[in-house]
Amino acid sequence: MDTVLKETFRIDNAKIYYETAGQGDAIVLVHAGFLDNRMWDAQFAFFSRFYRVVRFDMRGYGRSDAVDQPVVRRDEVYHLMKHLGIEKAVMVGCSLGGEMVLD
Repeated sequence: MDTVLKETFRIDNAKIYYETAGQGDAIVLVHAGFLDNRMWDAQFAFFSRFYRVVRFDMRGYGRSDAVDQPVVRRDEVYHLMKHLGIEKAVMVGCSLGGEMVLD
């Protein structure tokens, strides 16, 4: 796997943790509501050999800040993509993450 970039960005005064690796067309992985971005370890490692892969922790999960106000989950992935300069991506979500991707 290429070097993994581990960073944060802010939305609504909350820190969102994310990781990126690889180059090329983008794939964004959105975790289930009872896990964090690590649920995608195998897929992240595999796809980063061929694509630019992004995964993140939604607010209230993993290394992102806790939720202290109502949130619009789709805004998290939208603002992350804007932050990273990604205009289009294949989006993969599981459970709550799947709902976010469809939304």
